[in-house]
Amino acid sequence: MKYFNIEIELEEEKYNKFKEIINQKGKSFSQIVTMIVDKTIEVNDIDWLYTSINGEVRSKNIKTKTAVNLLRKKGYDINLWNSTFASKNARNDVYWLNPDKRHLEENWYVILNDYINKKLYLLYIPKNSINKLKMRNDRICNISITYDDNLIDIHSGINFKQFLVDTFYYESLIN
Repeated sequence: MKYFNIEIELEEEKYNKFKEIINQKGKSFSQIVTMIVDKTIEVNDIDWLYTSINGEVRSKNIKTKTAVNLLRKKGYDINLWNSTFASKNARNDVYWLNPDKRHLEENWYVILNDYINKKLYLLYIPKNSINKLKMRNDRICNISITYDDNLIDIHSGINFKQFLVDTFYYESLIN
């Protein structure tokens, strides 16, 4: 096995801070670089690194936290507590949501992930503006929003398109 030495230009203050952080985790600079190289070879691509560092979206597997963070960067007052996230159901052409009833009594965001077209729909539902959703005994709502331009809940008939405030394509969030 042949080893290489790598020279990196880095500001001293940044290097010292980085060294302090990795030392706390029991790692060395060399181990970190080796981990990056190994992962890049494993996936045969460098995009994973951009995703990890910048929180960028590179696949259909966007998660709730990533979507919320992206929308916060766009200026929306959204967090994990005042939002519900749903991706298109793989078997049916609907987004399944099961929010707690409390969401109906407060200002609420719904994020719909169209992973086929790599698009997020952001809906804003003001408190007390919906009152006829199908409810379960455990105070959870059953919502199945159609996967088309109508955005209608098939249980209650409510048209959620009236609450649509924005649409974002993943690629526009990456650049």
